[in-house]
Amino acid sequence: MADPSSQIWFEDGLFLSCATGDDPAGCVFSSYARYVSVIPRVLVAVVAIFPPAVAGTVIVTLAILVTAVAAGFVTASARRLGLPIWASAAVGLAIALL
Repeated sequence: MADPSSQIWFEDGLFLSCATGDDPAGCVFSSYARYVSVIPRVLVAVVAIFPPAVAGTVIVTLAILVTAVAAGFVTASARRLGLPIWASAAVGLAIALL
């Protein structure tokens, strides 16, 4: 059995967090139940670099950054579709709030 400190709980079970020093690429890209959770595993690997005392702050910061990037892509796509800037920003904000 793996060391409990090298695991994290996702919505459907435990995944290795890649914090064990074992092959990180193999951990990030390994399949579980025929799908790959690359983004959560990469985020967990980043959080594992920091001390546990600041893990919560790092997780929240990463969540804000990922949400901002997603909202930016949606806003840019809405602009390319011809929506005015205010409507594009509203769509991006809606995605961020969801």
